[in-house]
Amino acid sequence: EFEKVGEQFFKDNFGLKVKATNVVGSGDGVEVFVHCDDHDIVFNASIPFDKSIIESDSSLRSEDKGDDMSTLVGTVLSGFEYRAQKEKYDNLYKFLKENEKK
Repeated sequence: EFEKVGEQFFKDNFGLKVKATNVVGSGDGVEVFVHCDDHDIVFNASIPFDKSIIESDSSLRSEDKGDDMSTLVGTVLSGFEYRAQKEKYDNLYKFLKENEKK
C-alpha cells in the first residue's frame, strides 16, 4: 500500500508518474523509494511517510515549505535537466548522422 502512496505523492505534487522500487519501514514511518521516467524526465528519489498516511483519504499535496520539499524539488529539476541534455545530444547525434556522408 505504501508504494501507491509514494506514487500518488509525486503525481499530486509534480504531475509525474513514478514507479515505487522499494519500501523500507522503521518505527512509525516508512521511506518509499521511487524511479521516474515520465516524458523523458528521469530521476530517483525517496520520500518518508508516517505509517498513519495509509488510513488517510486526503490529497497527498504537500504543504511543506521546508528543506525536505526543497530537496525533492531539486531532484525533480535534475530530471528536467536530464531531459534538456538528452534532447540536445539527440539532436546533435541526428545532425552528425545526417551529415556523415557529406
